[in-house]
Amino acid sequence: MVFPSVYEMMNPLTTVRKQHFWEYFSGATLNSRWRQNNITGTGTYALADSVGGGLVLTAGAGGTDLASIDFNDIRQFSPTASTCVVVAKATASKQSSWGMINTVSSGIHGIKTVINSTNTDPVRLYTSNSSETAATATSFLCSTAQASFNTYKMWIESSNAYLSINGTLQATKSNNMPTLKMQPFAYSRLSGAVTNIRYMECYNT
Repeated sequence: MVFPSVYEMMNPLTTVRKQHFWEYFSGATLNSRWRQNNITGTGTYALADSVGGGLVLTAGAGGTDLASIDFNDIRQFSPTASTCVVVAKATASKQSSWGMINTVSSGIHGIKTVINSTNTDPVRLYTSNSSETAATATSFLCSTAQASFNTYKMWIESSNAYLSINGTLQATKSNNMPTLKMQPFAYSRLSGAVTNIRYMECYNT
């Protein structure tokens, strides 16, 4: 049987596909859908000249500098039914984060994974509405996150949020849940912080 599209191989045309995007960070330049957003200081944004190196996102030299990428405030993802998958690593002992959020500069109404500067700290799952709180990953340290690429899956339901790392559930949260639509983002924060992002996928569920 011949299908006119890949979508129709698995779905009837009467079923409207929910918002879904994916990004392999490769090639010579960053796709124009992304805004390079220097919230504090001047960061650098470059595709790594190596196989699978992904986007290299580097914060400026200032002690509070924060360089991010986002969808230029185009918010397509639900605060109660969406998923974000990221393959990334943090290559400097500062702070790296990725996920979905309403506005990066405010840091609220979102779900994100945070890799902190202290290697003995656990990776944390944050959710936020007007304020932000964290849940600790049960068995995954920031030192491991900084050593190599790992797969982080964050998903949010009507009353809970979850983080799995490399297929193992690591954290669950049920407070400070976002209530506004979200956009994909990633950032490097603090002097010289470096984040490598190889892949990102976000979709409404």
